[in-house]
Amino acid sequence: MTTKKPNFIIEFDGKEYSEEEQCFLIGRFIMCLMRMSAKQDSEKFKTKKEQQIYTKNFIDFSSKALQDIRKQLK
Repeated sequence: MTTKKPNFIIEFDGKEYSEEEQCFLIGRFIMCLMRMSAKQDSEKFKTKKEQQIYTKNFIDFSSKALQDIRKQLK
């Protein structure tokens, strides 16, 4: 596994997307990355229950943070 942080460039196909649709799609992409990160980080815990609790807390926190950012941008 590499320690280099990935760079993402998000490009939309030739279709016309509204700004709201673009924000929604980018938000969903970010949520997928956060879930993957939480799952990977949770593997350091020994029991499945600890892993599930960590993953749930991480995702809940991340979701709230994204909602707060979305509110501030409006």
